Amino acid sequence: MLLENSQIERVLIELGNVFLSLEPHVNGMGIILRIVIGYASQRYRNNAAHLILRCIQKIQHILLILLRQISLCFQQTYMFHHFSSSLNWPAVPVNVRSPNRRSPPSPAPRWHVRDG
Repeated sequence: MLLENSQIERVLIELGNVFLSLEPHVNGMGIILRIVIGYASQRYRNNAAHLILRCIQKIQHILLILLRQISLCFQQTYMFHHFSSSLNWPAVPVNVRSPNRRSPPSPAPRWHVRDG
């Protein structure tokens, strides 16, 4: 079954919408998918887009589970990063000096007394 150009365009838009609706954290996947399917439909004639659409429809529930797991991992990574940064845990040691260099003496604190 061959698709016309307007049908391919609708297929691409619909595929993009399917992926955009699956998970808000991975909405770039819809754009990537449109590019891939557009390339496939130009390269392998119109029936390639139809075949890809059928395959994706069959594995849509698996993709949904995978995308949810991916977004969960991103959320946990973000939470850990946010938690560790709130504790001021630097990723790399800061102000590491070589043992041969002497650090300059720190100035004594100055206290200002107000008259009043």
